[in-house]
Amino acid sequence: MLKIINFEGRAIELRYFQTTRFGSGTIYSTEVILSPGDKIIIDAITPWKLENKLLQILPALIHSRRLAK
Repeated sequence: MLKIINFEGRAIELRYFQTTRFGSGTIYSTEVILSPGDKIIIDAITPWKLENKLLQILPALIHSRRLAK
């Protein structure tokens, strides 16, 4: 699933994935695309935990990219 969010005036593309693994259940992942060459992947065991991780990590991720410029 593709989702575009607006974070601090910046459009960020999110791609959600669900992977079923034999013996270990389902893993949920989000690929956060900040720019064509700048992507990170966040994983969790439930969609709710994934969303929570994203909300915690995204502000620090955006601010660290600004500092790097």
